[in-house]
Amino acid sequence: MHLVPIPTTEEDVERSARHWAPFLRGVSHYSKEPLECIVNSILNLETQVILAWDGERAQAAVGVCYHLRGDEKIGRLVWFAGGNADLRKELLPDLERYLKDMGCAEVQPVCRRGLQPLFKEAGYKLTHVVMEKTL
Repeated sequence: MHLVPIPTTEEDVERSARHWAPFLRGVSHYSKEPLECIVNSILNLETQVILAWDGERAQAAVGVCYHLRGDEKIGRLVWFAGGNADLRKELLPDLERYLKDMGCAEVQPVCRRGLQPLFKEAGYKLTHVVMEKTL
């Protein structure tokens, strides 16, 4: 299993859509974000898709948004879809290495509670809490 980052060009994103698109319904379901918004963030090159590839097909997909904090580039993992806990654990070091190679000084996973143990075990610390209340 290896990572295949999709270059953030319109042509590459559109050409690879058949590989990452199947993961987005699950992302939409769990995030409660409309599918159209997730797709648009990818097509508008705001979110980079990184696939976990087994040699024949994508087994998982990660969505990464980049932003600056001062002069530092931050890689924010905004979704991690597909695969299982073992696969995610296996891919995390490669994902971190890729983001470091991309110039990121820090990785910020935005994750559901179920993924917290994975990140905590990998040396991540809790810095913020997001709470919700339906009105």
